[in-house]
Amino acid sequence: MESTLPLVTEDGDGDTTPVDYSLHAEGDILEPENPLAGLEIPRQLSNEIILPDIGLGLIAQGAAPDAAAVLLGDDSATYANAFGRTDDTDFILRGMPGGVEAAWQLRSAQSPEQLRLALDLPPGASLASDTTGGAVITRGDEVLVQIPPPTTLDADGWEVPTSLRVEGDTLITDVNHRGGNWLYPLAVDPYLVEDQR
Repeated sequence: MESTLPLVTEDGDGDTTPVDYSLHAEGDILEPENPLAGLEIPRQLSNEIILPDIGLGLIAQGAAPDAAAVLLGDDSATYANAFGRTDDTDFILRGMPGGVEAAWQLRSAQSPEQLRLALDLPPGASLASDTTGGAVITRGDEVLVQIPPPTTLDADGWEVPTSLRVEGDTLITDVNHRGGNWLYPLAVDPYLVEDQR
């Protein structure tokens, strides 16, 4: 087996240690144990999710003030009823090599068809759509973050029509699920990957 990403990284003391995305608490923040790229996950979804290595922040627009992180497994933070008790939507954050997976679970036809992430961009950076149906964050000629096109699958594994668009500094994922015959829950899976080069 050959990995295209490092399997080891340095800990706080500069010693070599295996990459580990298990989350641990640091006050009001959840952080991966030994990631390749830094990630700060807030306990309250209404606060900013931060990729500190490049100074990028994310905010789930419309998050309910009482949506609090629950750890399910070692490496995922889940916010049940992320937009309120009547929207049937959960938000899930998980550290990944080089970035963060920010996914939604739509539990019924009451769930929204538009999911918005506002970005707090690093100084001098800009957000734009790309030719793949995803998006990219750049600063001059430097690529900071790549955002592949999102996908949505229903509980039977059927693909639900999904697209990503950019409005200013906001990523909008459109999931056209209300007119279809889907088996809920639906998994909407965009993610952001720092360019490690």
